[in-house]
Amino acid sequence: MGDKLKSFGRYLKQDGTVYILLVVLIVFFAFFNPNFLSARNIYNLITQSTYIIIAGMGICFVMIGGGIDLSVGQQMAVIGSISGIIMLETNLPFWVVWPIGIVLGFLMGSLNGIIASKLKLFPLIVTIATSEVFKGFAYTITESKSYSGMPEAFRALYKTKLLGLPLDVYLTIVIVIITWIVLNKTHFGRDVLAVGGNAECARLSGIKSNLIQTLCFAITGSIFAIATLDMLSQQNVTSASTGPGTEMTCLTAAIIGGISMMGGKGNVGGMVAGIFVMQIISNGMQLAGWGTYTQYIVKGVILLLAISYDALKGRPKPVVRIRKEKKPPMGMPPVDRMPPLGEKPPMGMPPMEGMPFDGPPKGWKPPMADISWVKNKYLDVPYGTESKSQCMDIYLPEEGEGPFPALIHIHGGGFAIGDKRDDHMDAYLKAIKRGMVAISVEYRLSGEAKFPAAVLDCREAIRFIREHAAEYKIDPEKLVAIGGSAGGNLAAMLAMNIPNGEFVGEEGKEFSATPYVKLGIDQFGPIYFKIMDDQARANGISKVEHDEPWSPESKYLGKPLSEATEAECAPASPATYISEKMSPMLIQHGTVDKLVPYEQSVEFVKDIEAKVGKDKVVFIPLEGADHEDKMFFGDENMNVVFEYIESRL
Repeated sequence: MGDKLKSFGRYLKQDGTVYILLVVLIVFFAFFNPNFLSARNIYNLITQSTYIIIAGMGICFVMIGGGIDLSVGQQMAVIGSISGIIMLETNLPFWVVWPIGIVLGFLMGSLNGIIASKLKLFPLIVTIATSEVFKGFAYTITESKSYSGMPEAFRALYKTKLLGLPLDVYLTIVIVIITWIVLNKTHFGRDVLAVGGNAECARLSGIKSNLIQTLCFAITGSIFAIATLDMLSQQNVTSASTGPGTEMTCLTAAIIGGISMMGGKGNVGGMVAGIFVMQIISNGMQLAGWGTYTQYIVKGVILLLAISYDALKGRPKPVVRIRKEKKPPMGMPPVDRMPPLGEKPPMGMPPMEGMPFDGPPKGWKPPMADISWVKNKYLDVPYGTESKSQCMDIYLPEEGEGPFPALIHIHGGGFAIGDKRDDHMDAYLKAIKRGMVAISVEYRLSGEAKFPAAVLDCREAIRFIREHAAEYKIDPEKLVAIGGSAGGNLAAMLAMNIPNGEFVGEEGKEFSATPYVKLGIDQFGPIYFKIMDDQARANGISKVEHDEPWSPESKYLGKPLSEATEAECAPASPATYISEKMSPMLIQHGTVDKLVPYEQSVEFVKDIEAKVGKDKVVFIPLEGADHEDKMFFGDENMNVVFEYIESRL
């Protein structure tokens, strides 16, 4: 019950604020003016909001797609002026005028999109400029005159009633439903969200970001054209000043409704609620007798507050770190308790100098995931016969017959400790709710067997999964390897897709399946062991201990890094195996990583781009994140990870 209340509280904070505000405003204005809830006022509120709600659906596309269009108000002036003049001076039927208006909106929106995406210009600046151009067109076309007296057939959309409501109310409902379906249930909608969240990441994931951005602007222009024609049907008059101002109402409503100005986030319901918030404020102030200029001031203040709230809501909270309570990353000793150069490790941490390592300290266990809620699971499935460590857990979705893609987790722990059921699986188990099989692989740790044992185990695990794919409803061609820290190194190794027999330790052996994966995800993994301490000294953030005889990297290789040559370190580095055979990779690293220098991933990305091109790698630095930071496993970042996977599979 407590978790549900917390979840509901988080929802209200992030997405439900607009609905609370809507209820508060209704109660407020109803209390001070009994006429506010009268049938007549509610009717007026609904009918006067139709064209603004339609316009708001257009704003949804461009803002969720990561853009902004301040020219749509002037677009409405151009469309309204041309449509009105055509109807009044040529007597063309309304069913001809409507397509003309929509095409005009599409062309003006496309112009904005092409300029912004192709020239890589900030949409705000582009649309401010085109707004002036469209404004000039509107005044030139109308010669600063107003046009009224639209044909009755054209006004039928507003004047004809069905069940007591004008037809344009039903048109508005249809457009809202279509917008929701497109943004939430179609591939195009997912692409819009991906481009809005991170256009470069989307591009590298195979999405045509420029095309998506241009289409968002074009769709916005087309929908605003429909809103303009509905407005003409209602108001029966048009001029160059009819339309401008609507964009600011929609922009404010969008931000109040939860659509981020940074893009990639928002929902149709919040947008509609935000518009009603703005309309209720205007309506309530009119009933209270507030002047037009006062209303402008109030709306401006609301816009400023909405923008400020959006900025603060999206800003990550600072993490207070108390050294005494800091959890060890993936079972390794806390970084702040690692010994200085030349000293032995403290009591309680695994012995790594002068004696073999037989596993973690007696009774030690890392924080564990909650797997009790997963109904369909196979635990401790053996994939090898050399060690009891060669086993995996397999978690299947509750619904569907498959075959499902599989997310394969390789746990970290400095190659020395860790567990396939550590608490990172709480994040990765969310894959089963997205129609994927979640797998976690155990492997031989350095106390049991040195390099290349861990890599050989992970490769054998992939072969096992591919061989037994049908048994576990897995699509063998859609395997994704993911890991953090040491697990990031091993996941990256799998992503290199090294053929059978070409990896050290496999020479001369025969295998019935390949160890290939479709995608690899490396989160803060060590890649270049030999230069880790040099990078740590240079950045002044990471701890310098990797060359010590007791370090995880030294124990993994079987000799102190300070004594190992480049040639001896190279086989344990995924960068050694970069080739055209490798799978696309997502690499993430915290910029203030105190254990594995951030520069490890920076250099890895540069190597991949230089050898096989930028299309093979997406790099997402997490600003302010430390090693094993909760930021990596929170919903926001996991959504980024899952969106990357879904866009590539």
